[in-house]
Amino acid sequence: MLWSPEEEKILEEHRLDATKNPYIDNSQTHESFWNTVIANYNRAADRKRNKDKITGKWGEMAKEVKLFVELYKKLKKEWPSGANDLDVIEAARAEYRSRQGVSFTHNEAWKVLRECPKFNMPEGVMNNRRRQQPEPPVIFLDGKPLRVDPNPNQTELLDDDPIRRPPGRLASRKSCKSEV
Repeated sequence: MLWSPEEEKILEEHRLDATKNPYIDNSQTHESFWNTVIANYNRAADRKRNKDKITGKWGEMAKEVKLFVELYKKLKKEWPSGANDLDVIEAARAEYRSRQGVSFTHNEAWKVLRECPKFNMPEGVMNNRRRQQPEPPVIFLDGKPLRVDPNPNQTELLDDDPIRRPPGRLASRKSCKSEV
């Protein structure tokens, strides 16, 4: 069954509502989160959908909307100041069509999601909200790559420490047995 734009919007709204619940916050399991989304969606929509249909549609939409949001943000940053926002949206649609070969169809979902933090992350931040670590520089010596430690002083600080860590439980037992 095809999804109508209205059904997509209902899915997005109920998915966002499930993430914004102040009583549960982020302590709900993956299963309970999607059960909440499915129950709320099926109450609001005319056609009832199962978990596979809803999660599959969300995965497809999230990927496409995220790409569109990235294109929109990039074009908006490059657009001259004072430019009309509708022109930026049309340029993003044209760029999406040239990259994907099809038109962007999730307009209602985009209107809901464009302010969502997950789709508005700054560049360099991963989906799991950890910062991406830059690759350590590679230096070539005699044509062979050498990795450079990004924190070279860290080992020096540990080696110069006058207080040594005590031996672990197993090491202390072994040393006691060897002395006897």
